[in-house]
Amino acid sequence: LWRGPRGRVVVPVCLSASTLCGALVLQAATLTGGSLTVSVLDVGQGLSVALYSKGRTALIDCGGYDAGNTAGDYFQSLGLSHIDLVILTHYHDDHAAGIPQLLERMDVGLLILPDVEPDSALRAQVQDAAQAHGVETLLISDGATAELGETALKIYPPLGSGGSNEEGLSVLGTAGTFDVLVTGDMNDKVEGRLVKYGNLPQTELLVAGHHGSKYASSEVLLQAVQPKLAVISVGYNTYGHPAEDTLSRLARQGCDIYRTDWSGTVTITAE
Repeated sequence: LWRGPRGRVVVPVCLSASTLCGALVLQAATLTGGSLTVSVLDVGQGLSVALYSKGRTALIDCGGYDAGNTAGDYFQSLGLSHIDLVILTHYHDDHAAGIPQLLERMDVGLLILPDVEPDSALRAQVQDAAQAHGVETLLISDGATAELGETALKIYPPLGSGGSNEEGLSVLGTAGTFDVLVTGDMNDKVEGRLVKYGNLPQTELLVAGHHGSKYASSEVLLQAVQPKLAVISVGYNTYGHPAEDTLSRLARQGCDIYRTDWSGTVTITAE
C-alpha cells in the first residue's frame, strides 16, 4: 500500500501528525492531572492566573499584553471553550483590559467584580462586554466563596481605600493541603489588614503582589502565610519591578522564586 512516491510523503506526514497529537494529549494530561493546577500566564507586565480543578475552570484577572488571547489559547489548548468563573481584582488595564477580547473567544459562566469605582471607564467597558455576551456579573463588597472542582475559593472583599490597588479583591484557593494566594496589587498596609482579618493559612504558592513591587509581599504577609513558592508576573517596565527588596524578602523566607519574564508561563500542579 505504501510503496512508491506517494508512500514517501504519506508515511512521514501520518507519523508527524500522530506524534503531535500524542504530545498535545500528554501536555493536557500534565495540566489537568492533579487536584488543582495553577498557571500564571505570561502576559508581560500584567496578571492573568488560570485555575483548573477536576474539569472546572477559573481565571483571576485578565490584563497585560494580549491577555484575552493568551488566556483563550491556554484554555483552548486543554480542549475547553468555557470558563466557569472569572474574577477581577481591580480596574487597571494590566489586570482587566483583556476581558472584552476574552469574551469574544470564550464562554464565561460568571464574572465577579469589586463593587468600587462606579465611575471607572474600564469598569464600564468590562460590564458592557459582559452584557453584550450574556455573561452573569456579580459585584462583590462583602466577600464570597465558590467551589471549583476539588478547590474551595475564598474571595476577600476590598480592605483598603484610596485607589484601585487598595480597593481590590484578593483570592485564596484551597485544594486539600495546597493553598494559593493571589493579592492583586494591594500594598503592604492592605496586606496587613488581610493578615489581621483574613484568617490566612500557610500557603504553598503566593502569586506575588503588584508584579514584585517593593510595596507588596511584605514581611507581615510572608511571615503569616510562609509560602514555599512565589511566582512574579512581570514584563518589561519602568517601575523597577520586581524590586530587589521584594526578591530579598522572598529569598529570606526560603521561597523558590519564579518569574514570567524569565520562564514564560509558570504552572504548578497540586496532587
